[in-house]
Amino acid sequence: MKWDYDLVVIGGGAAGLSAAGFGVTLGARTLMVESGQLGGDCTWTGCIPSKTLLQGARAAHYWTNRARYGLSTTTAADSSIPSPDFAALMDHVRAIRQQVYEEADSPDVWNRLGVELAFGRARFVDPRTIELDADDGDHREGQ
Repeated sequence: MKWDYDLVVIGGGAAGLSAAGFGVTLGARTLMVESGQLGGDCTWTGCIPSKTLLQGARAAHYWTNRARYGLSTTTAADSSIPSPDFAALMDHVRAIRQQVYEEADSPDVWNRLGVELAFGRARFVDPRTIELDADDGDHREGQ
């Protein structure tokens, strides 16, 4: 099958999502090719999980050091140092990551914006042509 696009973006990570969004904003017929899940490292293993973990650590730090901020440690019903619940924290990380995916990275979001999606591995055949080995086994060629 042959396709014809103004812009083909290979990779649906942070940079690819930005490029594809910019392309459709300019009126380009845009295809984004991704071999895994949209969102890339930032959503799944980097930015979102690490910042969520840091927020949990920050909350524990503030609780432990609340007297510095003028919050009484003697009148509170429970003035003990919080015990970490890593399983609960990781559940929170996964929930935040999924929320970001659904609100910003999911195929539905990009389809509504006008970006066409293909899942599989792309390789250049020549400077203006790629081949796509789609996840569904379909072999496609596009320019």
